[in-house]
Amino acid sequence: MRQASHLSGEPHSDDDGSPRFVPPKPASDHDVPQQDHDVPADSLREIDLPTSLALVSGDNPRVGYVRQRIVEACAELEAAEALWLPSVRVGANYNKHEGSLQDVGGRAIDVSRGSMFTGFGARAVGASSPAVPGLSASFHLADAIFQPLIAQRTLAARKYAADSTTNDLLYQAAVAHLDLVQAVQHKRIALETLDQLHKLAELTASFAATEQGTQADADRARTERDLQRNVVTRAEEGIRVAAARLAEVLNLDDGMQLRPSISTIVKVNLVPEDSDIEALVSEAFENRPEMSQNTMEVSAATQRYRRERYLPLIPHLGAGMSYGGFGGGTGGTIAHYRDRFDLDAWAYWEVRNLGVGEQTARDAARARIVQTRFRGNELANRIRREVVTANARVHSARHQVDQAHSVVNSAADSYRRNLERIRNTLGLPLEVLQSIQALNASKRELLDATASYNRSQFELHRARGWPLAE
Repeated sequence: MRQASHLSGEPHSDDDGSPRFVPPKPASDHDVPQQDHDVPADSLREIDLPTSLALVSGDNPRVGYVRQRIVEACAELEAAEALWLPSVRVGANYNKHEGSLQDVGGRAIDVSRGSMFTGFGARAVGASSPAVPGLSASFHLADAIFQPLIAQRTLAARKYAADSTTNDLLYQAAVAHLDLVQAVQHKRIALETLDQLHKLAELTASFAATEQGTQADADRARTERDLQRNVVTRAEEGIRVAAARLAEVLNLDDGMQLRPSISTIVKVNLVPEDSDIEALVSEAFENRPEMSQNTMEVSAATQRYRRERYLPLIPHLGAGMSYGGFGGGTGGTIAHYRDRFDLDAWAYWEVRNLGVGEQTARDAARARIVQTRFRGNELANRIRREVVTANARVHSARHQVDQAHSVVNSAADSYRRNLERIRNTLGLPLEVLQSIQALNASKRELLDATASYNRSQFELHRARGWPLAE
């Protein structure tokens, strides 16, 4: 039996028996949800991509951590450069002795004495120099030469590591924002499909009521509509999950529900699609901060090896100077309190463990250089793989987007033709169902393909070292 209808109207009969159409009542908000009704409007916070990227370098914990690593390296460099400077000590001491002592001739003698010292230094007893000099410097000359060089390379490496962390977070923020936009647009497509299915369900129910259609068709349309409501619910869940992920990356208050200021995904072209792959790899090697970080780590390891190599030839230096008042006497008497000045200086060379310690220290330092260079080789292989992989995804996603555009146009044409057939009393209302499903699937495919293209563009931009400008 042929059935005549319009997707947006209900069938009624005129006096001559020919059908006429009356527009149905519009769907209520209860039937077709349009927004998250359980989320207060004042708790929503709009955010765009530039803002997301700008917030990355703000209060993100990972950025704060690497910045403090730089501060730590700066302090270590300042400490290495200050090895030449002496320490200043001010103090006082009192010494009281009763009983036997041994003199330089080996005789044991009974001694009752006391002494006191105040000034620069402390622990001045008898004829020896103060045990705690007032001005004291004691360091290995090799440390004074090589430690500043090592600290400089370490500081530079940590700065490059901070740049690498920032680039990673920029990529994560871009992808998280893209995921949020994609989730919002998925919900929009789900709502559009739900609206179409709701109208179809009302239409098939009207035909079943007037015996121009079967109840089975009406039940099927109603089932598809009710199932689509679950799709909308899952889309709302996806929005909240994506918003929470973006808030985590940006270190924002998770009590605020983020929403993108622009909810439509358009293609982002950060890297020209016709770029030569070898040129991209070379650019990545030049721009990636990880490569520079590895270079500085190799240089620091080399300086450590040089230190171990020259350590036996370079002396350990020390100096101490004390000045203050010193007095003493027999028994408990402190007399003859006068000025006292002491100066000591020394230098000595050391060969650790009869030379075995020197060799093992050099071997370990040399091994660290080789290890760091191997990490550099591994890093270069990873960077090449990341560039090649991201470039392949860009080209694949571009073809998927082009194909998806064609599929959406075909599905939309099919949907319109089915509606026209119904208008001309040549089709059945349920014939629209497959067109609705195909149009929904094609819209989602276009959305996912465009999001995949943008995601791969950000991935390739990150693989290149996130250059600021072309």
